[in-house]
Amino acid sequence: MEAFIEWEMGFAPIFEALASALKQCDATAERRWAPALVANADQLRAASKSVGEWSSEHPSPDGDVDVLLTRVARSYIYAARTLESVALGSPSTWLVVDRELHGLRKMVAKVNAMLLQK
Repeated sequence: MEAFIEWEMGFAPIFEALASALKQCDATAERRWAPALVANADQLRAASKSVGEWSSEHPSPDGDVDVLLTRVARSYIYAARTLESVALGSPSTWLVVDRELHGLRKMVAKVNAMLLQK
């Protein structure tokens, strides 16, 4: 239990980065401001990179958490691509952006719930 608490303390800034990037994307989606999507995509990529690098250097004492974080990192990258495509005028629509962000919110909530259970 103590090992997980130590791991979680180190993970806290990474979790903050995930939540912060998602919050910015939500604000952009709410305003439907396409020019900001490129910056949002960059934030999602940076958050994904932070999760990937941190979790590879600091594996969780619970392997299920590591699996979930790998999925989160991939989902953030995929969402970043989607946001960029909408910003560049692809046939993807704001509905696609909304669905991507909804999926990310669910994943972040799942990470949070997992952390609270430990």
